Amino acid sequence: MKLHLYQFNYSFPFQSDPEWSSKVDRWYQLDAEAYGLTELVWRIEEKPDLIFLASQEASNSSDRLFIESEMTSAVKFAHTLPNVRCSPFLQAKQWTMPVLCTQFGPKTFSSAVENAFGFLGSPYRRILILNVCRSLPSNESGTSRYSAYALQIDDASQGGGEEISIADLGHNVFNGSDQKFIENVSKVLCKKEAFTLIEAPSL
Repeated sequence: MKLHLYQFNYSFPFQSDPEWSSKVDRWYQLDAEAYGLTELVWRIEEKPDLIFLASQEASNSSDRLFIESEMTSAVKFAHTLPNVRCSPFLQAKQWTMPVLCTQFGPKTFSSAVENAFGFLGSPYRRILILNVCRSLPSNESGTSRYSAYALQIDDASQGGGEEISIADLGHNVFNGSDQKFIENVSKVLCKKEAFTLIEAPSL
């Protein structure tokens, strides 16, 4: 199989209209996770056959914010089901494919990747596993820093790239937290030139 990790570091709330704003209904209502995933996937050219959304807190955060805001209109509700978080980038890219959503606490991302390996092969020859985490809390202006991740897994039939085995990722790679998993995989894929880091300006 072949792996490539994309990492997009960004600030939220955002200060300018994204390139894909005309393609996504009510894009300005997106929460930090949906915005970050759309910005990241917008930059990925290859269309996957299957997507795993690793969502540690599901939709709990946006649900809580909606209740606390005391709003009554559904149009002010960013989303309720966690897989709806995929809708903006699917609209922006005009993609259609199955989406699976996983929640497994501090091991959600690594668990999703481990499960994705079991799906790899016809008809899912390219799988994308997505995750977002907050890297820095809100500053005085109310802005937080986040990191969105996309791990692309291709089977051997896809052209280009170096073959990578699970053993290459390290012993017990799936046993630690998501943070440790990302650190380990990033180091391995950096050495194999299969890691892309995208930095949005700090605000």
